[in-house]
Amino acid sequence: MKKILWLLFVALNMSLFADNVNYTNNIDSAPQMLSNNISKYKNFQDFDNQVSIGFSLSQTMLSNGIQNQVIQQDQATNLDVEHQFDNGVWADIGAYMMMATNSLGNQSTGTGMGYGMPATQEAGIGGFNIKTGYSFPLGLSTPHQFLITPYGTVGRNTNLSMSTILSNGQINVTNDYFITAGLGVRAQYIINKYVDLYVDQSWVYNWDQSGPLYGIMPQNDQIFTTTVGGKYNVWKQLQLGLGLFYNNYQYNAVAPNSTTVNGGNAPNAGTVSIYQPQYNVGVNLSLGMTF
Repeated sequence: MKKILWLLFVALNMSLFADNVNYTNNIDSAPQMLSNNISKYKNFQDFDNQVSIGFSLSQTMLSNGIQNQVIQQDQATNLDVEHQFDNGVWADIGAYMMMATNSLGNQSTGTGMGYGMPATQEAGIGGFNIKTGYSFPLGLSTPHQFLITPYGTVGRNTNLSMSTILSNGQINVTNDYFITAGLGVRAQYIINKYVDLYVDQSWVYNWDQSGPLYGIMPQNDQIFTTTVGGKYNVWKQLQLGLGLFYNNYQYNAVAPNSTTVNGGNAPNAGTVSIYQPQYNVGVNLSLGMTF
């Protein structure tokens, strides 16, 4: 009888010990299970949760109503804040400002800076744009290395070209801007914990708010932009960025051959020819901090 009671006691203790081990294992694995549910974006957050300042160099080809072409070279600075949320939402806020420009065209026809105004035929002197979308990790392996993010964008961008300033009587330039809206998609691939590559393709429509005079039509346009770039996490929170971009402009309004408004490099010039950007290529370098 004593032997039977002893065996029952041992069996009961072994059962209690086994239950305790299972409970402990479940508790220990719960954070890991929770982490797996919310961290499928963790690798991308290491690159995309960042704030940076950048410097860009670009060259724009422009043409007027009779297909004369000129080239303009620009330098700009920009500020970018980006965040990839745990729930998959991606957001990016960017602002830019042109710092220097050089027109290689015939300035007497109004393609360069002149008439006492810091403006050329390139309207994009500055702007502010917001992008937001939802990210989809691809692949069966975890952690994920490939991400697709469709997004929408809205913004306000300047339309401060020489033609718009002249065509509204040089009195009020507060309406010389575009309302911008569009769509895009971004593909991202992580090579390792230091290097992330991406390709971004977007389309935007710009509504000209300048209300031009002298028979000039509003310069509404569409811009198709392709960007190929990468981010390099150098050390701890320090990040370097490089982006190559191409913009293709499609205008809804045909540029008139010339206006009857005085302009060009000299106040007594008879006409100003309106040049529209056709395409633009450039490079952007950035220095940022991840968070």
